[in-house]
Parts: sequence; structure tokens; C-alpha cells
Amino acid sequence: MIFSCGISGSSPGRKLVVSENLPETLRSISAQTYRSSPASADSTGSSPSRSSSPAVRTADITAGKWTRISSRVSVRPLTPSEADSVVERQRRRGRDTSTSKGDLHGSVVNTADCTAHPSTKRSRMEDHDETRSSIDAGGTIQIPSSDSVKELIPESPGSRSNYGEFYWDTSGENNYHNTSSFEDDLLDFDRGAAVARLDRTQDDLNKFRQRIDNNVEQQKEYSEMMAALQNKVHEYRKHIAELEGKMVSARRRQADDGFTILDSNVFQDTSNSFRDMEMWSPARTRGATTNVVLAGDPNANYEMIARLDEERRRADEYRMQWENERAAKERLEDENERLRREFDRYDREYRDKERTFVNRERNLAQYLSDEQKKMMDMWTELQRVRKQFADLKEQTERDLDSQRNEFNRVLRSVSNITRNINITGGDGGSAGVSGPSLAALLTDLISGGSHTATYDSTIIEAVKRYRDRTGGADAAADRSLLEELKQIRGTGGSEGDAELQKELMLKYEESIERNIELESKGDESQRKIADLEAELRRVKEKLNDATGALMKIHEISQDSDKLVEGKRTRSLSPGKSPLPPSEALRSVRNALRNKDNDIQQLERKLKISESQVKEFMTKFETADDTRRRLDKQLSDAKREIDNQQKNIDELERNLRRVEDKLRASESERQAADKARKFLEEELAKVQASYQKSTTDDVRKIRDELDEQTNTIVEEHKNRITELTRRVENLVRENTKLKTDMAPLKDKLRDMEIEYNNTLRRLEEKANLDDQRNRNDVLASEHDKLTSDLDNALKSTHLAEQQLKELKGQRDDYQKQKDDLSRQLFDIRHKFETEQKTVQDLTKGESRFNDEIEKLKQTIDDYERQVMLLRRTNDEFDTTIKNLQGKITQLENEVRSKTSEVEKLNDLNQKLQKEKQDVMK
Repeated sequence: MIFSCGISGSSPGRKLVVSENLPETLRSISAQTYRSSPASADSTGSSPSRSSSPAVRTADITAGKWTRISSRVSVRPLTPSEADSVVERQRRRGRDTSTSKGDLHGSVVNTADCTAHPSTKRSRMEDHDETRSSIDAGGTIQIPSSDSVKELIPESPGSRSNYGEFYWDTSGENNYHNTSSFEDDLLDFDRGAAVARLDRTQDDLNKFRQRIDNNVEQQKEYSEMMAALQNKVHEYRKHIAELEGKMVSARRRQADDGFTILDSNVFQDTSNSFRDMEMWSPARTRGATTNVVLAGDPNANYEMIARLDEERRRADEYRMQWENERAAKERLEDENERLRREFDRYDREYRDKERTFVNRERNLAQYLSDEQKKMMDMWTELQRVRKQFADLKEQTERDLDSQRNEFNRVLRSVSNITRNINITGGDGGSAGVSGPSLAALLTDLISGGSHTATYDSTIIEAVKRYRDRTGGADAAADRSLLEELKQIRGTGGSEGDAELQKELMLKYEESIERNIELESKGDESQRKIADLEAELRRVKEKLNDATGALMKIHEISQDSDKLVEGKRTRSLSPGKSPLPPSEALRSVRNALRNKDNDIQQLERKLKISESQVKEFMTKFETADDTRRRLDKQLSDAKREIDNQQKNIDELERNLRRVEDKLRASESERQAADKARKFLEEELAKVQASYQKSTTDDVRKIRDELDEQTNTIVEEHKNRITELTRRVENLVRENTKLKTDMAPLKDKLRDMEIEYNNTLRRLEEKANLDDQRNRNDVLASEHDKLTSDLDNALKSTHLAEQQLKELKGQRDDYQKQKDDLSRQLFDIRHKFETEQKTVQDLTKGESRFNDEIEKLKQTIDDYERQVMLLRRTNDEFDTTIKNLQGKITQLENEVRSKTSEVEKLNDLNQKLQKEKQDVMK
């Protein structure tokens, strides 16, 4: 686009002359189409192009005001004062700027040099802003083109936008308006702001120029495309014109007023659709209106239409069946998904129950082993306590026997001594001694005691009376006892009596010592006897408790079967007859053995169930692997189906093109028939006029008309041969398409074989996921068959020659439909069998759940028995602890008694020493 400004001769002032170029390829279009529509000329004038045929228009411009050139370009020339002030400021700023500003100006000057005219001298303002319109001496405004720097400027984001306004720069401001000017803003700013504003405006202008260039490129591409289409239209018209010329040359003119085939008066129409147009074009335009004429009747072949409707109805039926099958497939997929979720849930519950059961069994086994160990330890401890009790009893009896014997011996010796004392000292010389003597006491007790009193009681009573003496009389009594002994020793008349007295005194001393010892041991033995009797009573009570516990354990072992059956509800009570511990131990061992056997049976059942679960898991894993493999095969099959669909679409496009060609040839044939009929009518008219003519000139004209008629007939024959040749070409193309359909049929056969193989592989699987895969494969195969059926239906549009083949294909597809229906029936039957297997699995799962519940009840019974055993063990533990406490108490008492005996021994030794001192 070139803008020039000059003074027009018709109007005062300056005018802007806009020269717009059109491409060479659109000259014919502008000559034909745009000639009749002025609106198109305006639009053409506003669009930029690069051609040699200019379209010129003028516009008035005024200094200081914006003039709108087009929808995208506006021009505002500067006033003289603004131009002078701006130039002066730029010159002043050029002298004061630094080297960096000089580099910036240099780059702008280089850009301006690339775009400016070499013969003109620009000012400094023009060097800095090469996009500003300049004013020559002749008054012409020139806007530089951006063709030379188009490759140097990068593409902006808004270069290819469809907005009519200027591109908004997001990095700066956009204050361009039809009432504002760049110079006003430049004069209002200071030096730095003006420089920044100028740089940003320069970038915006570059982007604007780039956008214009891109629009020019788009217009160029569009013009090239339109030119190519126009060339094709010209070729079609040329070919049609050739055919028309051949048809016209086949006939000769028969009348004086000759006419051509392109004459507008030949084909008269009420709407004048054939005027100023070529004859055989299917659509013509005249001025601003368009009259479309279609040659041929597309609904002539009613049989073909009926068959197509029938095939369309069958296709709709197949589509409905496919929709139903797809809905059934989705329902089956939902059912399979639900069953799989239920199976996963049951599997998780079963695993949790199995884990809980294993933990319970392990804990129960550990607890039973611990309890059995405790029972055995308690039994051994009980045996040890019993043995200890028996030993203590025997030792106590032996001690009592020995003490009784000792008492008897002492009693006899004391009685002998007292008798001797009574015999020897009958006068009672020692009566004056204060306090009774030990001998007198013994004599009184023996003589005055009843015959029923034992020696032990006598000795004890004597000792008590001897101890009940007053403390002041003890020493006097001892001295009187010694004086009596001395008197007895000194009164003997013979040596035999002296020896007897000595022996008697020794025995008496020994009896005194034994008396002291017995006096000290009597109370201790009495206390021991009382303690042992109390301990014996307690041990008997514990023995009764242990016997009752053994009886309870025995009854628990006997009633274990009843407890399993849940029939024992009453409390346990000990039996009347005593139970031997060996029998109770044997019954408890038998009960534990039975429980161990039951636990082993439960463990075997658990192992069997675990093995079944493992088998199910392996089957599930194999089914999952098979599902993945089938999914992969399905994806491959879908990919292949997509490729086949692309090929089929390509074939459909080819078929549509062939059909279009057939329709065009049919329309051309019908148009030729109409033209032939019209020519025959005209020829009849010409012949009628020929019969009326009698002159030589008319004969000459008639000869010329005959020649023209012969040429027209020859051209008509040539036209017919050309049409037959085109029909043969179309038939060859049809056969070629048939041959192209053969590999498709082979692929269809291969897909059927693969489908059968897939069905055969799917029949070997017996899981629910396989059923879903079968349904997917069946759906994909059904999609394939549906697409093939659509292709077969589309192939019916080829020609009449393919109807028989379509019938055969229809029969084949009917057979395939029957096969698919049978296969669908088989698949449904298989699905029903799979549902039955799933129901069997659910029943087995419920049966396993019942067994698990029974096992839980058995475990609860075991737990209750274990609780009873635990309580019994706790009672045994408390009994053992009490016995141990008593044993420790007895040991402590024994230690205390031994310490007391040691003290008494020390006291006895002291008394012996004192006695020896007294005897000396």
C-alpha cells in the first residue's frame, strides 16, 4: 500500500492518495465479480496486497488532525510549529546526550536508513522515528514500507490476532486515541520520560508494522489459494466448453438466423439463469444474486433408494442391537465389579478372622501350656508339702515317745529316791526347814494322788509346786535339802550303807538335774504339742480344700463333653466319697489330651482352609494376569481397529469422490440429453423453414446448416464416446475399489479367526474378570462388525453393478449375524454358569463362616474352662502361699526354740558349775 499526498486540481488543500495493489491471480475475479458489486471493491481497496494493478482513492487531510485511511491505519501530519519545536528539542537533546544515547540513536538511524529513500535527506526527527510520515517539498506524505525489514523484526504476540484495534502492549501503556496525538504527549513530558515514551512507542510501531506484514502474508496466502481455485474453475469451464463445442459441431444450422451454443437467446428461462453464463456449469451467478441450476434428478433410481432405505433400516436395527448389547455389557461389568468388591471384602474379612483365630489359638496353646506347667509345679509342690508334713508328723511322734519314755524313767527314779528318803529319814528332822522339800512334795503327790493320775501329771504338778515356793525360802530349802542329804550320808553305820548313801546321793543329784531339765522342757514340749495340734487341724482343713479342688477338677474333666455341647449350667460341688489324686490327675490329663486332639483337628481344618485360600489366591492371581494380558491384547486390537477405521474412512472418502464423479457424469449425461432434445427441436424448426425456402441463397444456407448439423452430430458422437470412456474409467475405478475391498475382507476374515481364537482362549478361563474381558472383546468385535457393516452399506452407493454383490454380502452378514447371535447365546450361557459358580463360592463361604462360628463357640467354651482352671489355680496358689508362710513360721519357731534350748543349756552349765562349787 502506497500513500501519497498532493494538491488535487478539483478541490483546494492537500489530499491523500491511497494506492492499493491487487494480486495478479485476482485480476479475473476483480474483472468479473467485483465489477458488479461496489461493496466488494471497497473491501478490496482496504486490504493490502502486492500486485501491479492499483486501486486508487483519495482522502482529505488536515495538519494537526487525524485522518482515517482504513480500519487499521490513521494519519496525522504535524503542524509547522510542532515540527519546528520537536526538531529543535531533538537537536538540543542530541548535543547533550551521553554515548549510550548516541548508540541508541545510531541503531534507530540504521533502521531508518534501511527504510528511507536514498535520494532524500531526512531530518534528525526522521532519523529517530522512521515510521513517522514525512512531508516533501511537493506536499506529498510518504509512509515507509516495512517490506525491507520484515525479516529482521521478530513476530509479536498480537501479529496474528483477529482484533481490529491496535495491539495492546502489556509491558507499557496504550494511550492511542483518535483525539490525542503523539506530539502532545511528547511535549508534555520531560526529557527522560520523553525518551522512554519514544522507545516504548517505537516498539509499539514495530509491532504494528509486523502485524501489518503478517496480515499481508495472510492475504497473499489467501489470494494464492483463491487463484488456485479459480484456475480449477477455469479448467472445468474450458473442458465443458470443449464438450459443448463438440456437441454443437455435430449439428448444422438449418435457418438463416444462425446461432451459437453459447447464445443467451437459445435457452430461455423465467429467472434468466442461463444468461451471460456458460451452458454446462451446475451453478451460475448474475450480479448480486445467484441462481443455482442442478442438472439431473438425484431421485431417479427409485429401486436404489428403496434398497438403501432397507439397508439403512437394517443398519438401525444392528445399531439398536449393538446399543442393547453394550448396555448388557455395562450391566455385566457393573455386576462383575460388584462381585469382585464383595470377593475382596470377604477375602479381607476371612484373612482378618483367620489372623484372629491363629492368634487366639496360639495364645490359647501358650496359656494351656503355662497352666499345665503351673499345675505340674503345684502338684510337685503339694507332694513335697505332703511328704514334709508326714516327716514332721513322724518326727513329732518320735519326739513325744522319747519324752514320754524319759518322763517315765525320771518318774521311776524319783519315786525310788523318795521311797529311799522315806525309809531312811522317817523321823522328819528336816521339818523345821522353811518350805517343803522336793522329796516331800513328790511323796505327797505320789501318796495323795489318785490312781488315775499319770506319772507325767505327777511330775508336772511336783515341778509346779516346787516353782511356786517363795523366793526367800528357795535358798533355805536347798540348804535343808543338802543337810538332809548330809544327815543321810552321815547316819550310816556300816560301809555298805555308806556306799548306798553315796549312790543314792548321786542318783538324787542326777534326778535333781533331770528335774531341772524336765521342768525347762516340759513347758516347751507342751507348747509344741499345742502348736502342732493347731497346725495339724489347719493342715487337715487345707487337705480337705485340696481334696475338694481335686474333686472339682475331676468333675470338670468328666463334664468336658457336656460343656462342649453347652448342657452344663449348674455349679460344681465336691463328691461325698474321697477322690484319689492319681484318678483326678488321670482324668485331667485325659481331658487335656482330648482338648489337644480337638485343637489339632481345628489346626488341620485351619490348614485345609489356608490351602484353599492359597489356591483361591493363586487362581485370582492367574486370573488377574490373564486379565492384564487380555487388556493388552484388547488395547492392541483397539489400536488395529483404529487403523482399520482410518483405512475405511479413507476408502469412504474415495467412494464419496467416485460417487460425486458418477453424479457429475450422470448430470452431464442428462444435460447432454436435454441439449440433444433441444437441438432436435431446433433442427425440426430449421427443416420446416428449409422446406419453405426455395431460393439459392436459402439452399446455400441450408447446405451450411447441413454441414453444421453434421459437425454437431459428429461432436455429439464424440461427446457420447467421451462419456462412455469416462463411464469405463469409472467402472475401472469401481473394479479397483472392489479389489481394494478384497484385502479388507481378508482382514475381516483374519479378525474373525482371531476372534474365534480369543473365544477359545476365553472358554478356558473360569473367573469373573475373564467374563468382563470376553464382553469387552465381544463389544470390540461387534464394533468391528458394525463398522464393516457400515462400510458394506456405504459401498451400496457405488453403482447398479454392485447390487448383486451387495446381496451376497448381505447374506454373508446375515450369516455372521446368526453366528454372532449363537456366540452371544453361548456367552450368556457361560456367564450363567459363571454366576452359578459364584453362587457356589458364596455358599461355600457361608459354610466356612458357619464352621468359623462353631469354632468360635468351641473357643469360647475353652476360654470358660480355662477361666475355671485359672480360678482353681489361683486357689491352689493361695493355698501354697499360705502353706509356705506357715512353713516359714514353723521354721522361725524352730529357730527360736533352738535358741531357747541353747540358752537353757548355758543356764544348765552354769547351774552345774555352781553345784560343783557347792559340792566342793
